[in-house]
Amino acid sequence: MIKMNHTCRICKKPNIKRIDVNSASYTACSNCNSICKILTLDEYNALNPDYGSEDIIKGLDVALIKNILSIEDKKKFISSVLRHMEWGPDRNINKIDLLDIGCGMGGYLVAASELGINSFGIEPSKDHYEATKEIFNLNIINGYLTENKYPHQKFDIIILSHVIEHIYQPKDFIAMVMKLLKTNGVLVITTPNANSLLSKASGKYWSMLKPVDHVSLLSKKSFQTMGFDFTAQTSEYPWEFLAGILSVFLRALKSLKKDISKNKQGISMTMSMRSTRKDRFVKFILTFLSLPFYLWATLWDNRSCLIIKIKQDSHFS
Repeated sequence: MIKMNHTCRICKKPNIKRIDVNSASYTACSNCNSICKILTLDEYNALNPDYGSEDIIKGLDVALIKNILSIEDKKKFISSVLRHMEWGPDRNINKIDLLDIGCGMGGYLVAASELGINSFGIEPSKDHYEATKEIFNLNIINGYLTENKYPHQKFDIIILSHVIEHIYQPKDFIAMVMKLLKTNGVLVITTPNANSLLSKASGKYWSMLKPVDHVSLLSKKSFQTMGFDFTAQTSEYPWEFLAGILSVFLRALKSLKKDISKNKQGISMTMSMRSTRKDRFVKFILTFLSLPFYLWATLWDNRSCLIIKIKQDSHFS
């Protein structure tokens, strides 16, 4: 890494170093533990990422699609959020309104609907939007979130699942989202943990640096320096560390051979591991070999996925 004289885009402090990854460069901040892509706002607005993950579900039956989208896991996640919410005297799940920003293929919307929650989504990808409407007929709109997108509606739960890393100015974006929450509502953010054991072990070959529009990779300290009052935890699949390291090894090998291909985004290793007998065996081996690292990351709460919960207060009303 190369020392730089610029300031961090997240905390505005000068303690940053430069990481060069293929044709892109990033700042790594020692003050807030963020990793930010170096680009101007105009360059950011000109990004045109190709996700294309709707192809993976074309022609499949709905039950298999729900399995691919991990609907049962998402129902458990939403239920855990509900358990920690402050409910009114007329506790009724049918009165809960949930908004998923950047809802992708609609996994959280399907899960919320099956729990009896009123679910709404917004998705910028036209392909994702059309596939989701066709398969699930969800209450979803195509576009980007703006200040006046929901002028007469507020929500009990807002989900930003693997969205904030795509945002150039996370603090301003979160402040805008918080205005859409009802009193005692909760914003739930999941994002790659820039301070995780896996990210540190992977270095410049960390897979989260590969997507062209991963411009703001954050840590718990990043959210602290942005001034938010939040609760945080981390999570990780038991097999994820070794799977990630194997991915690092393959990327490093490709780099040495100067044969790095431009892979499409959107199909994660989680999605590619279908529940066949062979894949279950592979997961078992990866889990066994990853166990010491998984336990270490769990002990120090620096697993690969960061979960941030911010409760609405008068500051954002």
